[in-house]
Amino acid sequence: MHQSLNQLYLNISNDLKYIHAIYGILTNKQLEMLTRDIQYVFMDNIAKEIKLCFYDPDNKKKIYSQYIYTNKGESIIKGRLDINKTSDKLAFDVFIEFTDTFQKIDKQLREILLNNTELDWFS
Repeated sequence: MHQSLNQLYLNISNDLKYIHAIYGILTNKQLEMLTRDIQYVFMDNIAKEIKLCFYDPDNKKKIYSQYIYTNKGESIIKGRLDINKTSDKLAFDVFIEFTDTFQKIDKQLREILLNNTELDWFS
């Protein structure tokens, strides 16, 4: 689904709030920081795609659910996590696919741009 970036930011924020409310894996502060960081990396043409992933930490290829957002305004949810059927082994992580433009700039400049975020991101 294509949408404006403002609508995308709203969807991301709502999805993160939902994840926080249902799974309790983020503190309120982490939720706020992650929301701001995601908006920053999209606005500054750093991120091409962001994935919020729930997966099995012992088998990282076993992905239960993904929330995928792109800098083109796409928002996709793959799989639904049923917490009643999921084992205790559940990991949550956020992955950024960087834009080609960002990857082509000097490593020092990439680090400076990523240091403008509140959380630690690695290119």
